[in-house]
Amino acid sequence: MRILVGVFDVRGIGLGSGLNNVESYMAHSGFVETQPTENPFQHAFGFTIHDVWGLINDYVDNQWPYRVTTIRLELERFKRNLLVGCIQHFDGYRIGQVHHVFNPHAILCLIRGLRSIKSLADVDYSNYNFWTETGSMKVVETIKASSAQDLSRYCEYLSSSFPRQSEYRQHQGPLAEHMSLDSIDDAAVGSIGSQEQPQSPPDVDKETREELADICMVRSGDTFHDMQSLGCEPLQASTIMRLLYQAGYIVPIAKDRVGIPNSEVHRALEQFYERVATQLKISTNLL
Repeated sequence: MRILVGVFDVRGIGLGSGLNNVESYMAHSGFVETQPTENPFQHAFGFTIHDVWGLINDYVDNQWPYRVTTIRLELERFKRNLLVGCIQHFDGYRIGQVHHVFNPHAILCLIRGLRSIKSLADVDYSNYNFWTETGSMKVVETIKASSAQDLSRYCEYLSSSFPRQSEYRQHQGPLAEHMSLDSIDDAAVGSIGSQEQPQSPPDVDKETREELADICMVRSGDTFHDMQSLGCEPLQASTIMRLLYQAGYIVPIAKDRVGIPNSEVHRALEQFYERVATQLKISTNLL
């Protein structure tokens, strides 16, 4: 018997454990030179860009309360900007070699909230906290003082690389080709979805990049042991990074690179670091 697990990696614990014969597939399963074994379940996670586009079209065309009083051109522009907003704020999760997905919970919350949105100007992504509302991060906010410098370095790398990554994506590839259009059709969505994402610019801190990738992807099997120490003692910075990776705050981007998936999670991670830095009385300048 095999069990498909959505978030944390799990381990069978031997005779009499009640859980055995476990086959675990991580988000990076299928990455070349990381875990080359094929991930047969990589298409079973999340919403693809086609799923999101279909949901947007169906709701705006058939259920949005203000569709009747809005001219067609404005409807098409509204749908186009919703898709671009979803890409910027809720996309960025990569499963396996080529499959990338959106956060389904955030997409459904956004669409459900459109019933009170009268126009595009009323959509304020900065006020959406769908990610942080699903759970608290207090469990990983205790850190050993000796690891504070490492945590600061990791978070500084992630926080500084994300804006460059976002800017790069806006100027490269099929998404950039459609940023100035008033509307997007199914063919354009197929073009955007055909390119492996998220894209990333060259790195300025190769050492930290490779160290984080090793902590999150190569050593992610250590997470079971990390879980045993939660609430018992302050954590190492590397343990916190692994747990944030398992929870989706950090995602695989390439075989030797991890990063922040989107703007919504970027805000959540910055808030996390600010709370920890304040407790430890260390600099929050990286924010």
